[in-house]
Amino acid sequence: MRPEILFSYFANLDTLSGVGAKTSTLLNKLCGNRYIDLLTHIPTNYIDRRLKLSVKAAGNNMIATLNIKAIKHIKPATLKSPWKVICQDNTGQINIVFFHAFGNYPEKQLPLSEERLISGKIVIDEFGNKSIIQPDYIVSPKDENKIPLIEPIYPLTAGITNKAIMKLVQEILSKIKDLPEWIPENLIKQNNWPTFKEALRIIHLPKNSQDLDNINKALERLSYDEFLSNQLSIKFLHQKNYNSLGCKIEPSDFQLLNTIQNLPFNLTSSQKEVLVDINKDLKSKFRMFRLLQGDVGCGKTIVAILAALSAIEAGYQVAIMAPTDILAKQHKQSLCDLLKNKYNIALLTGKETEANKRKIHDDIKNNKVSIIVGTHALFSEKTDFYNLGLIIIDEQHKFGVKQRTALAMKNPKCNILLMSATPIPRTLALTSYGDLNISKIEKAPDNRQEVKTCIIQNNRFKDIVEAINRAIKQDNKIYWVCPLIEESEKLDLENIQHRYDELNSYFPNNVVIVHGKMSNEEKEGNLALFKEGKKSILLSTTVIEVGVNDPNATIMIIENSERFGLAQLHQLRGRIGRGNKAATCLLMYSANLTEIAKERLKIMRSTTDGFLIAEKDLELRGAGEILGERQSGIECFKISDPFKNPTLLSLANNQALTLIKNLQEQNKSLQNIDDNIKNLICLFSQSNLFD
Repeated sequence: MRPEILFSYFANLDTLSGVGAKTSTLLNKLCGNRYIDLLTHIPTNYIDRRLKLSVKAAGNNMIATLNIKAIKHIKPATLKSPWKVICQDNTGQINIVFFHAFGNYPEKQLPLSEERLISGKIVIDEFGNKSIIQPDYIVSPKDENKIPLIEPIYPLTAGITNKAIMKLVQEILSKIKDLPEWIPENLIKQNNWPTFKEALRIIHLPKNSQDLDNINKALERLSYDEFLSNQLSIKFLHQKNYNSLGCKIEPSDFQLLNTIQNLPFNLTSSQKEVLVDINKDLKSKFRMFRLLQGDVGCGKTIVAILAALSAIEAGYQVAIMAPTDILAKQHKQSLCDLLKNKYNIALLTGKETEANKRKIHDDIKNNKVSIIVGTHALFSEKTDFYNLGLIIIDEQHKFGVKQRTALAMKNPKCNILLMSATPIPRTLALTSYGDLNISKIEKAPDNRQEVKTCIIQNNRFKDIVEAINRAIKQDNKIYWVCPLIEESEKLDLENIQHRYDELNSYFPNNVVIVHGKMSNEEKEGNLALFKEGKKSILLSTTVIEVGVNDPNATIMIIENSERFGLAQLHQLRGRIGRGNKAATCLLMYSANLTEIAKERLKIMRSTTDGFLIAEKDLELRGAGEILGERQSGIECFKISDPFKNPTLLSLANNQALTLIKNLQEQNKSLQNIDDNIKNLICLFSQSNLFD
């Protein structure tokens, strides 16, 4: 049950004066349907109307309030003509102009010879004539308080005016109660923050210079509240998840050691540390929720396979979900190679025939397969597991939260291991993945070569052809990536076909093409030609971003690289340097680069550190593109911006950790959290986590 003090904040907006069904619908579209939704609909700017001037003193583009009298109405001659009202004070004349005036509205607002206060933007034409076009406010002197001295400007939708929102917010603020404080007193004093309700009042209804000066402090205060709520919510979900019983798996140390010793390479110290984390989770009676992240080529897949082996030996089935058919098939092949076909491994993708799907579904249900590798088909209703104990989701950011949840619900007790080759900046980890335990593989295998990155203009095509020729003579392979043009799939295909014809003229019968519009069979056939060494150049769109692994590929050419984000460039670059040969990535660019594009290319040339690149990508692009479909699950921040205020987020995270630690020392769960804190978690999460 929601705490009583929150009732006023969660009241419906249609309980306010003048909010009928139509307005309620518009408000719901704009921000939500409750008081708290409108209170967290923050102004984007403010108009200062404190300036009161005479007509003579009013300057061009000033926003001012004038005390004037109407002396003449000039009604419109046509429907398209404006209605002009000539007004004056004792210093001069000014025209008040109305377009599309309804009825005799101007005459009612500005009766002749009566004083009126008019507030709006002053416009002076080339002849020195002064006007206010469509004035913002017209009131009699006795109603002066109806003109806000400082007016907030809100994001709007058609049918809702700024004045309407101001009126509603004022009514809400008169009804709600202030909340008991949940921020430590020393932190409030140190930052000079107002109370929660006072912060809302300053932001929505500033009255004077002091309020204007304190708007940033008020926003900072509310941002901290939102961050703290987010961090506590995540930690509550974390505790809730990790206290749920799971499939207990006792990894066989003998089997694991035997497999590791028979690997054709040595595990890195970082891989071993991560494996210890995973095995500790599997041995626990509680469900595993772990994110395994690492840079491209760091060896996440072998760690996941070893975890899968532990689950199989304990009698459980393992599901491995990949975002593409190519990657799913590569995972199956890796499993078959490593496990020497000791276990039955099935591949389930949407491309299978109906007959094959029925056969695979029956085998899964009847425990005839131990490992099921697949794409989205894994979480379809028809896929019924016999005894699912571990789910491994590769390139997890390519899947939405609902998709991952659908697979996890195949067995509510199964352990979950998420993998990401896109290193996650700390800010994203705190706000979007805080409910997971996170392991990092930070050291690449010793045999991996560092890739040299060069920046080269598009017009140096012949130089690139010569570099390709040298590589082919040394039995090396080349990736050539063409960018997508989102506006036109037809142009995409035309561009890549044009490049294919051009390359084929220099390297006859040695170029193979792969793009997203090809059939699965065509893609697989062409990739096989490349992998088997029958073709030396693979021309592709970003379909090769994941799932292509060839140790003899030593050159990556990315055309119009300025169109890509840093993370995607880094992913593509990670396709080379996977063997013991030196590798080079050529970033082609067009003329007239933007400053951001120049910065991206400089970063790519200067570092191969995926974690540093992820941080820079976040700075340059923001979170949306980096998160991918994860956006559907990230907390929606209405006031704060975690990527612009990382210090504030860290403060909130530290306070949340201190609170959790205090509860743990008292052997209490988050259910025992103080009611005041529950109130604000509920308020900002806009749900009740404590039901």
